[in-house]
Amino acid sequence: RNQIPLADYHYFVTAGGADVESASPSAIAQQVQNFLHPDIREPAAVNAQFLGHTKPKKKKKRRPLPKSKITVLVLNGGTVPGEASNTSYLLSTRGYTPRTLPATMQANAPTVQRRTTVYYDPVQPDAKQAAQQLKPLFGPSTRVAQMTTVIADYAKEAGKPLTVVTVGTSFGGKLTVHHRVKLPPNLPPQVSPGLALTKPQLRGVTPRVHFPVLAPGRVAQYSQLAQLEPRRIFKPLKHKHEVVLTFQIQGGGFPEYWQIEESNWTTPPILANPSGKIVHRHRTYYLYTSGGAIQMVALRTPKATYWVVNTILNQLSNSTMISIAESLQPLGR
Repeated sequence: RNQIPLADYHYFVTAGGADVESASPSAIAQQVQNFLHPDIREPAAVNAQFLGHTKPKKKKKRRPLPKSKITVLVLNGGTVPGEASNTSYLLSTRGYTPRTLPATMQANAPTVQRRTTVYYDPVQPDAKQAAQQLKPLFGPSTRVAQMTTVIADYAKEAGKPLTVVTVGTSFGGKLTVHHRVKLPPNLPPQVSPGLALTKPQLRGVTPRVHFPVLAPGRVAQYSQLAQLEPRRIFKPLKHKHEVVLTFQIQGGGFPEYWQIEESNWTTPPILANPSGKIVHRHRTYYLYTSGGAIQMVALRTPKATYWVVNTILNQLSNSTMISIAESLQPLGR
């Protein structure tokens, strides 16, 4: 059957047919979720892995307070009825200790406000630390502040908790709970020599596409050029040229496809938002990650852009992707 390589989803389907990747619906669904809901801490962790240290250096911090020791009164600073009691319940499910006002008082903040504020009692030794631990739960725009006289009056009625949270109109009603980024193992790259495989496909291409074509000195281990259209040359836009090399690795009865793409279109939309970058031998490589795995590695020059595309399930290891990108070199004679 005719099949379409991964990168073709970004641009077009050729009339002559191309190779397609197949995978289980659950695996593809997970990749879609990773793309739509990325972990914002993941790129930094991947970058650190390839800059020679797997754990970023951290300042020495005080030991976190047990959640059960963090007492908190929640006041509704927004316009949604019941927001204070709902948020108190959510905090209790995470192990914190909410406090409540007497039945004769409503849990409303003195004023309606957009930003959420976590107030701390300056008289109590652990209060500021407790506020700092609560802050991430309410989103990046949340601020920490010392209790005002008015807020302190509310706290007194609730038994003097360490903190008082006034949830603002920007609060979406759900706590922000981060999970630890789990990176794939930093294994040695699984590569083999690639010039003998790719040079015959790339000779004479540079004059046709009007930019310097690069050849990979290394390819993923056990890779062969795809049987259908191993090399494609086309124009994604007027006056823009692109060269695509498609590779296949046999596995599980079906081939797995990955690609190297090269173009004098220096700002293709697919490369608009890199997760991070690394520098090696005076070259800057832009990384595009999902779920801790590198989906693409891109090299930009004034005349062209070159990028390596992983399989649809990111089956090439991070170190393999980096190794292939670093091996790209001019064809020479």
